[in-house]
Amino acid sequence: MADWMKPGKRHGEWRKWEGGKARWDGHRWTFYLSRKGCRRSTEQHTHDSALDHLKAFEANREAYHPSAVPRLLGRRPPVFLTSELAAEWLDWMAAPQMSGGKGNSPGHLYSSKYYIQLWRDRLQGRDLRTLEVAELRLPATETALAHKVRAIKTFFSWLRRHRPLPAGEVGFSSNDGPDTSALLLPQAKGHKLHFLDAAKAKTRREKGARALEGYLAVREAKLFTAQDKLPYRDALDLVFNVGWHTTELVRWLGLGSVIEPMPRRRERMVVEFDIGNEANEQRWRVAKAVAVLWTVHKSGMEQRTPISAGMLAVAERLRDWHQQERLCKEGRKFERVPALPVRFLIKLVHDACDELSIVPKFGPGHARHAFATLLARAGLEVPQIAAALGHAPGSPLARTTYIDPGEQLAGVSFPAVRQ
Repeated sequence: MADWMKPGKRHGEWRKWEGGKARWDGHRWTFYLSRKGCRRSTEQHTHDSALDHLKAFEANREAYHPSAVPRLLGRRPPVFLTSELAAEWLDWMAAPQMSGGKGNSPGHLYSSKYYIQLWRDRLQGRDLRTLEVAELRLPATETALAHKVRAIKTFFSWLRRHRPLPAGEVGFSSNDGPDTSALLLPQAKGHKLHFLDAAKAKTRREKGARALEGYLAVREAKLFTAQDKLPYRDALDLVFNVGWHTTELVRWLGLGSVIEPMPRRRERMVVEFDIGNEANEQRWRVAKAVAVLWTVHKSGMEQRTPISAGMLAVAERLRDWHQQERLCKEGRKFERVPALPVRFLIKLVHDACDELSIVPKFGPGHARHAFATLLARAGLEVPQIAAALGHAPGSPLARTTYIDPGEQLAGVSFPAVRQ
């Protein structure tokens, strides 16, 4: 019997154990399962814990996953969507943002209470840890489909990230339960946006102007120029220059970071920030699109965004960094790893604002407003701004939000900047 407390003789040495083989990486042993057609890492580094994984695998081969072992061995009790758990979620949504809550309006809370009760009845008796995403899919003819999907997605996000863990309870990990990112929301209908609040539209314009003025300064802050932070600067550059939500960037990375060539005989121009040219007081420039970023909108529709040569280099660097981050030391891919730590990116931007004394602060979430403001200042027409932002056909959101009623645009005409 091998003594697993002793180091290996050389880097890369393999030894047999009851469930397969273990590999010495120079610092520790990593145990791999090789039983009944299954060949994968247990992600364990001690013999005793590897035996637990072998026991869990033999108990339920189909459900085996390294993160599911505590549950398979009865160490992670089931979680049910009860009235008490739903009340905790609603309390969090009602709590002010300064206290760590969402600060939602009474009307939103009222509707959320109704929809979470529907889900409670639908999922009665189902362990949320073993729930499959297919059980959350609703038919296209379902009434209030978007509201119901929004409610359950927000609930699972709270359960994984924000719920305070009561003493003695086992937390709900990212690998527990369904992958709710696979739940798609229908795209908003344009006619619902005709009654956008004027004050809210003004606030968005102000956020865009503030982020537009601060972005070029923040990207040159010491926090973003450090070697290990350069990928986050690339992420910031991309959302500010293509008008994406941060969730769209995360989805692009998660779906394989697809970059397509520009279609032949189709010349497109894009407007972007003039990075590195301090002499340009306008802050924007027009560049020829050379490639297209492909992703999927939350509604399930394909989304293609033309980019310039400068943004192509940024996207390629970010793609290479992300693929490298997803590989573990043994060369295997992790499962369900966040495509981009958005919270860390937000913290970096806020810290850079503090460093540069930018008040009030802005974040990556304001990049879309800044991009729309940049297009408006460049003189693009309203339909072109709406196309660049990926708004639904007929949506008046670009006109009522990003165009000041008293502002006269130059009316410069470009080919559409987004398909």
